[in-house]
Amino acid sequence: MAIMTRLEIKRLLQQKLIYFFLGLFIFAVIAYSGLLTSAALRELVDADDRILGGHYFPEFMLRFYSTNVGALFMAMITALFICEDRQAGLLIQPLLHGRTKKEVLTAKINMLCLFSLVMVIIIGLIVYTTSYFRWGDQIFSAPIFSQTLIKYALAAFSFIPLELFLILLAVFARHTVIVLGETFLLLMFFVFLNHSFPKAACFFPLYYPYEWIIQQEFQALTWVEIYPGLLIFLFYSLLIYFFIIHCSNKINFDR
Repeated sequence: MAIMTRLEIKRLLQQKLIYFFLGLFIFAVIAYSGLLTSAALRELVDADDRILGGHYFPEFMLRFYSTNVGALFMAMITALFICEDRQAGLLIQPLLHGRTKKEVLTAKINMLCLFSLVMVIIIGLIVYTTSYFRWGDQIFSAPIFSQTLIKYALAAFSFIPLELFLILLAVFARHTVIVLGETFLLLMFFVFLNHSFPKAACFFPLYYPYEWIIQQEFQALTWVEIYPGLLIFLFYSLLIYFFIIHCSNKINFDR
């Protein structure tokens, strides 16, 4: 791993925002699992009967991070390490020590894409740990356990093209608010596109986590349903990555 990528990861681990978000998520998972295991409170929760026994609870909780919440959280982290670094003069500082813009952007891309994958793993560990204490080892029963792990893996892969797109937004925006606003508009546009023109929506990466995790919730996925999404992820990831690298010298690193 390149030294610049390691330095970015070290900075990432010092961000209190990440731990605050994870703390909120842990609280939400514990609170929601408590509602589901309390007979007196179950009526307050509009939940499918299949998650009440705990088997599908990990998959059910995945929907909260894999859609809007995860995208907006990653938009904040991306803006923090690009827009805020630019405003603080940290983006241009490596250039004064002989680094190139390509090296700086590559380090940012490596760190943020790796973090987007690790976050899904952490979310999975939080949900499964909570589920184990609530329902015991029945949550690991096959084939539901393997089915859920596949969906977590697919959700993690879906964040790669999304994160690269967020990086693309951030390098051409100067303020965090702009990145968050554009991300929110993107999510709202996709909701409109998915409901009005579903055949067109399937050509975009955001379509597949919605289809796999929400539309086909509690259902096993077949390879025929999976591979088009993986191809779309690969296509957009390569397209956006090479576009960012190709335009690296044209990107303004000044405040």
